Amino acid sequence: MKTKNEMIDAVYVLNKLGLEPGMSVTRALTLVGLQINDGNQHGITVSNKIIKSLGGNPEQHPVAADIMAKALIEQAVLTGSSYDAKAAIAVAEGKLTKIRTTMPYAFAEASPKNTQTTSARARKTTSRGGDKKERARTIFDREAGKPAGTIAKIIATEIDITYANAYYYVSRVFK
Repeated sequence: MKTKNEMIDAVYVLNKLGLEPGMSVTRALTLVGLQINDGNQHGITVSNKIIKSLGGNPEQHPVAADIMAKALIEQAVLTGSSYDAKAAIAVAEGKLTKIRTTMPYAFAEASPKNTQTTSARARKTTSRGGDKKERARTIFDREAGKPAGTIAKIIATEIDITYANAYYYVSRVFK
């Protein structure tokens, strides 16, 4: 294992990953991202291999590993043969800290799938508002004999729906 004091050959690491020192940073990060998310290995494993090969210490969290690996690749592409592991790690850690601060949700653990499915179903049925149609029907029956536009305005106000939806109920659904 390389120590941080040992010189890292960033050009060799980039070539091993199929990258070139002179290529654009965006292209290099895209290719590395594809390798990390390839599916043949866990993303954190690939990220940590990149981190270690560029002089860093492995990360425990997959998102942190991904960010560190890409930040180190960025520094390797930018500096090429004059790559300084300590400086690159300092830049990468700065980026990681900034992302942890500004986007803490990126590091949040996912909730269990069963909970998400149940809550999504519950939201879906309650947000659809089948009772709104029934309430609109009650108002329509109560206001029978008035012009359709007037009834639609009353329905829109009382049920808190758009005038267009209320008018649709009055002119199409209830006739």
